[in-house]
Amino acid sequence: MRHYNETDNGLTTKHVDPAILSDINYAIIDIGYGSITLVVQDARLIQMEMLKKVRFSGVAPKVANSRQAEPNALRDSINEQITAALTGMKFGQVTLKISQGRIVQVERMEKQRFPSLEGTYGDGI
Repeated sequence: MRHYNETDNGLTTKHVDPAILSDINYAIIDIGYGSITLVVQDARLIQMEMLKKVRFSGVAPKVANSRQAEPNALRDSINEQITAALTGMKFGQVTLKISQGRIVQVERMEKQRFPSLEGTYGDGI
């Protein structure tokens, strides 16, 4: 996993750096079951939160335990879905639900800020 600082390019929601998309793809494979939440603030992708679930069933999971490359077409499709979910978002998060090392659901929660209303109804919103 790479470490980024505030001056790194490619962290905006208009264009996501391929290296970041690569890190997200590796995290999807490594997690197996769980979710990844991408946090956006001021139209910048600022953090990735990972939740890994461990299943205790009698059956061995069918999850790749190494960083195997997805077929190019599938990886490109996943990257397009992630980028589309982030596009235009100023504040909020995109959550990728993962099962068997694959994205099964994408949730997009966008927050709207209303600075002109702060203080109108008390301490703010």
